[in-house]
Amino acid sequence: MSTLHASPDSTTRLMRGVALGLVAVLGLVGWARWQGLPSDAPTARVQQEVALHFRDSADGSVEVKEATRGEPLARFTGEQGFLRGTLRALARERRRHGVDEAPPVLLRRYDDDRLVLFDPSTQLQIDLGSFGPSNKAVFSPLVSASPRSSP
Repeated sequence: MSTLHASPDSTTRLMRGVALGLVAVLGLVGWARWQGLPSDAPTARVQQEVALHFRDSADGSVEVKEATRGEPLARFTGEQGFLRGTLRALARERRRHGVDEAPPVLLRRYDDDRLVLFDPSTQLQIDLGSFGPSNKAVFSPLVSASPRSSP
């Protein structure tokens, strides 16, 4: 009866090759980060942009205002789990950077139909479409409703 198994020399060579490959990949990634190369270069252009302020109201709703004119755009009532979760992520990042709630956030629609919430004060970008079409639809009317929705 014969059994097939790798010799210790071939196993050692294979493991060294795998380790060398991993070290090379980690080195290239580290070099790219050190050089400041973007991890994903966006190719789409901003088609619409609106500066927004989000505020919790006394009745528990979330009020959305266009930042430059202060015009109300929407009021969200009820649980609004995705909206509130997104706003909590923005607030958490602002606290981490020592930024108050005064600066507006930008809601951007790109020509590839991506919808991104961008906070210029922390550089946080949240691609709303990555959470599914129903969650993206929560924010979509805000960029369309704004009287000044072009970059």
